[in-house]
Amino acid sequence: MRSVILGILLITVFNFSSALYPVRVSELIESEDKTFVLISTFGIACFVFGLMQIHNIREQLSLFQSCRSDVLSLNVSTAVSWIGFTYALDFIPDAAAIDTIVFSIAPILTVFYYRWFLPGKEIKRV
Repeated sequence: MRSVILGILLITVFNFSSALYPVRVSELIESEDKTFVLISTFGIACFVFGLMQIHNIREQLSLFQSCRSDVLSLNVSTAVSWIGFTYALDFIPDAAAIDTIVFSIAPILTVFYYRWFLPGKEIKRV
């Protein structure tokens, strides 16, 4: 039962932080250069996650070697989505509207991408 409560709590934290980031990003992008913001955020994320994994770097490198294409495609898709979100603010100034569009389209696209990238596998959760 505690694990279910912890799971619900973590999902709630995720929802609150997901609702906060478009507002903060749009505010930051209005005052700073978009390219600077993107490079800074990706650089900080690489640094932080690199530090978190430094203690077992050999294990991480062997894991990366075994699923290199998955890791690279995940990183490319993350970069493309952040770049798209950031530059969408030029055309739709309200970050909440962009986030609403993203969260309304994303589940449908997930099903299509799942079928496209993993044909023949059964969809277990959406």
